[in-house]
Amino acid sequence: MAEEPNEAEAKLQGLIEKSHQVLFEAKAMFPFQLFPDHIVIDRNKVTVEKRDFLRREDVHTILADNIDHIDLDFTLFLATIKLAQKIPSTELVVPFFRKADAVRIKQIITGLLIAKSQHVNLEEVAAEGLADKLVEIGRPFSSK
Repeated sequence: MAEEPNEAEAKLQGLIEKSHQVLFEAKAMFPFQLFPDHIVIDRNKVTVEKRDFLRREDVHTILADNIDHIDLDFTLFLATIKLAQKIPSTELVVPFFRKADAVRIKQIITGLLIAKSQHVNLEEVAAEGLADKLVEIGRPFSSK
């Protein structure tokens, strides 16, 4: 059964509005990268903008449903984010983020993955406070 045109348009408009609701964004640290990479997380996807010295930009968009897991590697001051995709089985490596930003990115993405695995429809959740709720879900358990 096809949706009525007005109902379909309203649904599409709702998707547009929710896709512009950024849960978190961060940039890699300058001067470690002259043209810092940028990560943006919304309810359904993670967008990674990678830049190089020629000002060339590669934009990678990964749907939350296609993220297998996220890992972090830490150095003394910085962190590298590793996003593993299910299909194709690849890993996107994004270095030189502040440790606090990298941890928050991991917690939000982990929260998204857990919510989606439990069939929580995030489209029905209010935008205000959603990132904090996902951080709480994605935070590692501590017995302290």
